[in-house]
Amino acid sequence: IYYGLGVTEHSQGSTTVMAIANLAMATGNIGRPGVGVNPLRGQNNVQGSCDMGSFPHELPGYRHISGEAVRDIYESLWGVKLDDEPGLRIPNMLDAAVDGSFKGIYI
Repeated sequence: IYYGLGVTEHSQGSTTVMAIANLAMATGNIGRPGVGVNPLRGQNNVQGSCDMGSFPHELPGYRHISGEAVRDIYESLWGVKLDDEPGLRIPNMLDAAVDGSFKGIYI
């Protein structure tokens, strides 16, 4: 099942995506080669940036930052200590910039 931005860009977008996932599961189209749910992004760079961990709550591979075992993997690979709390989303970044607590952004 492939779907585009029209599915997600309205008030019931999240519910619609869940319905698509449920349809795939109910029809046995999950977990086998050649089947699945495939969202088509508006821009290819969006997909790539999400894959590499640009979300404030996920690391590369869509692994959630709150998972200790997940953080351990990346801390070992990168040689740094990672915060277990998600980073700021764009609206929060703007608010933090206004109040002086936002230090910078890499675009």
